[in-house]
Amino acid sequence: MKIKGGYILLARKLLESNIMDKPPLHFKLWSWMLLQAKFKQNKNLERGQFQTSIKEMRDAMEYYVGYRKQRPSIKQIRSIYENLTRGTMIGTTKVTEGMVITILNYEEYQDPKNYEGHDEGINEIPTRGTPYNKERMIKNDILSGKSALLYFSPELINLEKTEVETTINGFISMRKTNKISAGVLEKEIIYWKNFPPEIINRSLIIYNKSKYWENGKGEKYLRGILRGKMNESEKQNSQTLSQKAFWWIFQTME
Repeated sequence: MKIKGGYILLARKLLESNIMDKPPLHFKLWSWMLLQAKFKQNKNLERGQFQTSIKEMRDAMEYYVGYRKQRPSIKQIRSIYENLTRGTMIGTTKVTEGMVITILNYEEYQDPKNYEGHDEGINEIPTRGTPYNKERMIKNDILSGKSALLYFSPELINLEKTEVETTINGFISMRKTNKISAGVLEKEIIYWKNFPPEIINRSLIIYNKSKYWENGKGEKYLRGILRGKMNESEKQNSQTLSQKAFWWIFQTME
């Protein structure tokens, strides 16, 4: 008997995703999005896309506690899909009636050919914006700190390579397998690209000097350092501009 409605694939690598650290509603909405995405391109939507609205997502996420119906708030739904956007899992485009959601890397994750037979491992190639050279990937996409440097795109060419290697080796040391997957690394690289090279270098030096990975403080902790250094930089720039404006006004008054 064939099951109607088709199917979706869930990679085991999802277990390494930040979504597993979130409340259950995040995973439920993410699963619903995967199920809603078009398997075939149609007139208005590409493969991996679907059109929806906050109201539709709230309706789909309703559930019962006894006889009482629970419905997520607009704020909850918006917070979740914005988190998925920051996590490079989806992209969103506003349209007249709601939004079009694009599942990023849909082609790779929903193609059975990209998975190893029935082994525990997976073989997924990061493709978002194709910033990496696939020919340089090593067996099973499992990277050491040194080989991970080959993944960096031209935008990050000014990074201190020794600091990058030390950081990635720190991440690796926190894992029981002493390995890090290409997908996890790609996600961090994409996040780093939100910051200028000088901010990244400063943050890596701080992270490595204190060896935060030895205390179980990994990728998320480094992200916090990056944001903190960025805020400091913006504050200093703002103060500098204010001082320049003050002196300009003072000189024009003389």
